[in-house]
Amino acid sequence: MSDDNGSQDGQQEERLAAQYLPSGVAEEAAERGLAEGIQIPIGAIILFFGLIILLTGVFSAPQTPGTNGVNMDLWWGLVMVVLGALFVGYGWLKSTRAGQDR
Repeated sequence: MSDDNGSQDGQQEERLAAQYLPSGVAEEAAERGLAEGIQIPIGAIILFFGLIILLTGVFSAPQTPGTNGVNMDLWWGLVMVVLGALFVGYGWLKSTRAGQDR
C-alpha cells in the first residue's frame, strides 16, 4: 500500500469524526486519537468481573474437574484483576499526561 492511501484513510477518519462528534470534541479527538478514552472503561469492566471471579475462587472450593485441585477461579480472577488494573492505570496515566501537555 502506498503512503497516499494512508493519508486518505486519515482524512476520512477526520471527516467522520467531524460529522458524528459534537463540535469541539472532533478537534480534541483528532488531537488525542479516537480510541484513547476506551482504556479506562474496558479496564474497569475487566477489573469488575475479575473481582467477582476472584471472590468466587476465594470463598468456594475448586469444582472444575481435570484441574488437579488448582482453583482456576482464584487464579484467573487474579489475572483479570491485574490486567484490569493495568488498563485503568495506563489510561489514567495517559489522560493525566495529556492534561499536563496543554
